[in-house]
Amino acid sequence: MSTESTASSPAESELIQQVLSGENAGLRLLAASGVLPLSHEELIWVQVRLATGGDPEVSETARESLSRADVRLVQDYLRQEADAEVVRYFIVEQQSSSLSEIALQRRDLPVEIALEAAPRLSAELQEILLLRQDLIVDSPDILDVLETNPDLSSYAKRRIGEYRQHLVGSAPEPEEPEEIPEAEEPEELSAIAAILAEDEETTDEELAEFAAEIDDVLENVEAEGEFDEKTGLTEGQVRALSAPLRVRLARGASRTLRAILLKDPNPQVAVMVLKASPVTESEVEQISANRHVVDDVLSEISKRREWANKYTIVHNLVKNPRTPVGIAVRFIPRLSVRDLGHLKRDRNVPDAVRQHANRLYRVKSR
Repeated sequence: MSTESTASSPAESELIQQVLSGENAGLRLLAASGVLPLSHEELIWVQVRLATGGDPEVSETARESLSRADVRLVQDYLRQEADAEVVRYFIVEQQSSSLSEIALQRRDLPVEIALEAAPRLSAELQEILLLRQDLIVDSPDILDVLETNPDLSSYAKRRIGEYRQHLVGSAPEPEEPEEIPEAEEPEELSAIAAILAEDEETTDEELAEFAAEIDDVLENVEAEGEFDEKTGLTEGQVRALSAPLRVRLARGASRTLRAILLKDPNPQVAVMVLKASPVTESEVEQISANRHVVDDVLSEISKRREWANKYTIVHNLVKNPRTPVGIAVRFIPRLSVRDLGHLKRDRNVPDAVRQHANRLYRVKSR
């Protein structure tokens, strides 16, 4: 696969050429460990080459170092300068939800990388790939390969069927008879059943009530705001739904619907999105910095170990004036001296948070 379709490579560096030549084993291990005097972009570039090279010791060292790299620096590199080999590595070789998501969103993502990655993507990354209509139109084979994914989500299955019917044509007949809607079922009931198909708690009576409610909203509420393809509703129409229905829609919600419901003024609705939807790490980073979400959402984020262990999320929670003071103060000791210095002067956070940051700053900066 060519790496010339994206940004120019740093291979012209004399030091990097020495590393890649393989003549100095010690130099290669230093590079794999990320301790050479190179920019972070050059280090990531050369470490990816070493991680996928033939030397097992060097490869393992490079992979471990890349897994510990500052996520923010890698994200910036992936968005702008990373070449195809680096993009491929963070999608195929070392999947991280936040990094893979950015790599999959690259406008110059080669089709061959999408094809290689499709059979092993997680449910949330399947959704990101299925948003790439440009790639799918150019290479409908992506849908066939994605279907071989053993962890294919029900949402992805539906989207693949919709793409074949409306975007690339020639939709195949379902192999399983139960997937064919019964002719006698009302059209609106079929639609709401598709939306709530994964929710086994929904009774037939509730299904009919929810279908009638959505039908009423579609007829009487003006379409405004962001549009969610999965439900066929706009943000304004979602807001007009009853709280019980919004709670049900929060379970397994699409990315667009998650963004809408996470800003819901009803804490039960917003928290349900975090508990029952495939929320990605990058989404949590954005949510933790959002000053328009309810306090309960920020509290829920703080309780989840996999999120509370991420520095960016912790930093966002401490800086967010909507975060309960007790939670913010608990996370302050984990901040760097530099961020403590900024925080002690931040007039947007509560006084208790600012004062605690000031005390810790004086201790840590001695």
